[in-house]
Amino acid sequence: MVLEIKPRGDCLVWENPPANGDFERHVHLSVPMGCQAFLVVDGSVTNTFNEGGHDLDLKLALKERKNILILGAICDRVFNLPIGAGGIGFYDRKSKTQMEAGVHGECTCRVIDGLRIYRSFGKTTVTAEEVQERIRKILQQEIAAVLSGYLEENDYRSFGSCISDMSADIAKKYRENHIFFDQGIELVNFGLAVPVFSKASREDTEVESCTDEEWLRLHAAEETKKKCSRCGSNVDGKAKYCPICGTELK
Repeated sequence: MVLEIKPRGDCLVWENPPANGDFERHVHLSVPMGCQAFLVVDGSVTNTFNEGGHDLDLKLALKERKNILILGAICDRVFNLPIGAGGIGFYDRKSKTQMEAGVHGECTCRVIDGLRIYRSFGKTTVTAEEVQERIRKILQQEIAAVLSGYLEENDYRSFGSCISDMSADIAKKYRENHIFFDQGIELVNFGLAVPVFSKASREDTEVESCTDEEWLRLHAAEETKKKCSRCGSNVDGKAKYCPICGTELK
């Protein structure tokens, strides 16, 4: 029998069953460009196959009535992600005001190994949205931690000059340590925009050197859910910033 690996919608990993539902002893597996395939027997990956044609002998597995799956996976796809972190509290010593900061940006990632995606999620169907959401959350935590550290060491009024260093530090850490490698992902590009700041009660604080553009205006939050205009995430109605990408919520 011939079994062709066919990409399925937005999936990065998917099950590729035979047309009639049953495997035969001899299988000719056809893997297209940009894809991989895995033979999974009783939950364990026993063989991996790259682009091209491959002949499989499943006699023993069929004889022992083992559970056989053939999975397809994307091994070369690039996607851009909105990223960021919001609602990061800090105390401004100069104005003696408790404030919040948010920052957003974008990163470019490349899928490099479908098998690692399969193993990291532990399931036979993994969508691009699931992988992107995992990356966003990991970077959100990293950005929040690094931003908090920079705010401790720098006056927020001159923080714009630090943002390129902050972006470079995060990108260097993730590239050199291959932090997404076990996820089957490579970080290609990473950049953050100038952060925005809020002040809970501007009237109560005298900051003569600041203009309206330097503050992130806070809007009264509704009780219902609202959608982030940048990344599309559903956010609590009371949120001032998107917790996924750090964008101001209006």
